[in-house]
Amino acid sequence: MDRPAEQTVFSLSDRVPEPLDFASATVEADADAGTDANADGRVLARGAVGELCSVRKLSRRGAVLHTDTQVAVGQHLSFELMNGRNIAGTVSWVRGSEVILRFAEDLDVLGVIAAELVSQQGERRRMPRVELETPVKLTIGPRVVNAVTVDLSQGGLKAVVREALEVGTALDVQLTGFRPLQARVRWCEVGRVGLLFDEALSWQEMMPWLRARSASPASRQTLASAVAGLGVPASAAAPVDASTVELNIPARIRDRSERWDVAVLAITTTRIEFTSYTRPRSGSLISVTLPGLPSWPGRVVASEGDRWTCEFDQPLHPAVLERMLSARG
Repeated sequence: MDRPAEQTVFSLSDRVPEPLDFASATVEADADAGTDANADGRVLARGAVGELCSVRKLSRRGAVLHTDTQVAVGQHLSFELMNGRNIAGTVSWVRGSEVILRFAEDLDVLGVIAAELVSQQGERRRMPRVELETPVKLTIGPRVVNAVTVDLSQGGLKAVVREALEVGTALDVQLTGFRPLQARVRWCEVGRVGLLFDEALSWQEMMPWLRARSASPASRQTLASAVAGLGVPASAAAPVDASTVELNIPARIRDRSERWDVAVLAITTTRIEFTSYTRPRSGSLISVTLPGLPSWPGRVVASEGDRWTCEFDQPLHPAVLERMLSARG
């Protein structure tokens, strides 16, 4: 089956990218429909064996590649962007032609974007889609809706919202540190909305803003507060809990009608990390059953290879951590 043409997503996240959901990505990309963006914004690259591959997602820590070359988990690979930049890493996940590469060194994603812009003709320079979590206020008449961006481009943005917004609704958009924008609702599904800007943004104003948001030490705390107000997990924004208990005990996960065993690696009062060869859906609600405790609901917020992170809907009592310590001993 043919794969849909997609724009490369450039992520400012500190995490290794997760496998892409091509069906939902195609729908979400529709937020940019109607702009003069290129239909196919994939970044072509040349792999270590000299074959062309496409970069589906690029972050500081890794990339999702599409290649017809057979590779294996643990294999060391490098690829070269068309602008000449060589990037090396280790394969951490493979599914068919989709490969996740963990970089040996952190990558300056905005530097890569800048190089791509320079390589384009001046009048045709287009910013790619950039994955960034930052607070945003949506104003609809007298009503203000607080949201958190998922990604944005020159033509629009995608955001996490707590309430449904009617398709076609006109609204004002206020991103932290950016000028007011006008947009309309392009699509809306459970917990997410796609907005189309009335006027496309210029790369000249987007690049300095993205650099400032990426470098700001206060941005993560601001994001954590904003997400907490929405009642959704903060994933990359959540601070590390100093009371983390590292252990290796069995637990059971339930995702809808499926149940399977996992190995717990670490736990805090607000989150749990576990190893699982069965892949829960990113963002899905699951129940975690620990030894001697009732099942506890949470949401999958991150993954690296076979290591998964779940944030609890309600914090555990500190006494639970003491019980985990006892179980470990």
